[in-house]
Formats: sequence, structure tokens, C-alpha cells
Amino acid sequence: YFPSYSPEVNPVEQVWRKVKRWLALILWKNKDGLEDQLISAFESDLVMMPIYDYLLL
Repeated sequence: YFPSYSPEVNPVEQVWRKVKRWLALILWKNKDGLEDQLISAFESDLVMMPIYDYLLL
């Protein structure tokens, strides 16, 4: 049984938390710059490791 909203056990929530922290440090001049940084964030090991751990359980 899981509560209706439990972000601490949802790996996607943990990934978005890291992405938001990482993106908060950057100022973009346009939407393309933001898109490039989002792609970089999701390709980085820092963000993807919790998902790998979750999938390999």
C-alpha cells in the first residue's frame, strides 16, 4: 500500500528534484538554451543514476 502521493518513493520525483536544482543555477536567453540544458541534464549520470538503480532492483 502506497499513499496517494509519496514522492520520496517515486524515482521520477527524485530525478525531477535534481534537474530543477541543476537548472536553477542557469539563466537562459531563449527557449532553445533551456531545451539544450534539459537534454544535457537527462543525459548526465548525476540525474540518471536513481533511475538505473530503480530499474535494476
